[in-house]
Amino acid sequence: MSSFFSSLPTHPTIGTSTTRNLFRVLFIGGGGSGKWWVLLLILTTLSSPVFARERTEIVYAFRNYERARPIKMILVGEIKSKIKAAQGYDRQSPYQNYDVRQDQVTVRVMNREGLRVGQKLYVIEKNPHHKKYRNGMIVAEITVASILNNPFYGWVITGQGNLLRVREGQFVARTLESENLEKARVIKKRGDMHMNRGEVDRAIAAYQDALRADRNLPEAHAALGDLYLEEAQKSGEYPVRALSAFDKAWQNREHFYYNSEVFQFCLNYMEALYLAYSKDRYTAAAGQRPQQHLSRIDEAAQVCATITDHPDCELHRVRADYYLMEFYSAQSSADQRQAYDSYRKQTGELLKGLEEKLYGYQEFGPRLKEYESGSTRHPESSFDISQYHGIAALYYARVLSDLPGNADAKRKEKAALLRMVEHHYEKAMQGNPGIPELQSLGSLIERMRKVFPDR
Repeated sequence: MSSFFSSLPTHPTIGTSTTRNLFRVLFIGGGGSGKWWVLLLILTTLSSPVFARERTEIVYAFRNYERARPIKMILVGEIKSKIKAAQGYDRQSPYQNYDVRQDQVTVRVMNREGLRVGQKLYVIEKNPHHKKYRNGMIVAEITVASILNNPFYGWVITGQGNLLRVREGQFVARTLESENLEKARVIKKRGDMHMNRGEVDRAIAAYQDALRADRNLPEAHAALGDLYLEEAQKSGEYPVRALSAFDKAWQNREHFYYNSEVFQFCLNYMEALYLAYSKDRYTAAAGQRPQQHLSRIDEAAQVCATITDHPDCELHRVRADYYLMEFYSAQSSADQRQAYDSYRKQTGELLKGLEEKLYGYQEFGPRLKEYESGSTRHPESSFDISQYHGIAALYYARVLSDLPGNADAKRKEKAALLRMVEHHYEKAMQGNPGIPELQSLGSLIERMRKVFPDR
């Protein structure tokens, strides 16, 4: 009997000992027709695709037939359906009479190792002269939109792209670069461990090792950027290395694994950009670089806001948009004046929303007194709140100076604006934000107080 058990076939997933023990229970534990049904059920289960081990199949894909330089890839799965992706209707779009939607495919996954949302995969058209899918042509690229477990197919991914030549039955593959992704993440975590211990040099070495495993790993680029930003803030130097690392993380931001990491990266990236802007803004040799820093802060803040409603996203954005407004206020072309109007409107809307979100009052609402008395606190934030009050004071002072007319209605509006300027100016000076423009704002407030003594 023991030789019989030792000769039984085993299943690669559940192991040799488990398979033999199942048969011992059935045979040694006594007869009965019920146990034969159990045996049949077990054998059926063991042979089902659910327990099948994922295999790695290699594909050699060609981009064209003229140059025989195949790209070695790993088979991911097979396309099971293709539809047009859902898309909102834009009444202002110039392409209203054209179907510009991307195609969406559903791929039955044969090997899900290394897959992640945002990853680029390749659609392979099988060479008809080969019995297997060993060789084929790359006919399209898709971006992974989701990875889920379908009750009918098992693991599937949905992907989008411009897939005119794609049809059901074609194969999808990924490059071998993604093989090192998991290894790179483990090495990056090792760097985090060294950082927690205060071992900065070893942390930097680990992050660089992670990038050697996967040169596009955004978490490692962001971690290096954090280290270099802290060094620049301590030394007062221009954040060259921090911006270089953060820029690479920004280019690969879709590959972050957790949204919380994207949020923290956006905050630190915007801080580095503003530090660079503050050093470039008075330097003639910087050219357009200061405005490019501000525009990137605006983009990063928008990405940040899609992840969370935390006020820090908007706090960084309102500061950048105010300085963009100031830049375009000195320009003369029609496009530049339009940009000024756009940033002025956007800055005002952001400030109004922040006042409601942070303190629970609207622009001239009743809860202003509650906040001023200290009963409404500002939420936990990494943003210097005195910077926010400084920007708000400068913005409302600009609106006040631009407001024409001296009619009674205008005087009431100007008096209300002056109260807002005074409130934010006092809060900003208490925090000593170091905004140079605030020094001249004090004299403006004194002049306006004489115009509106009964405000």
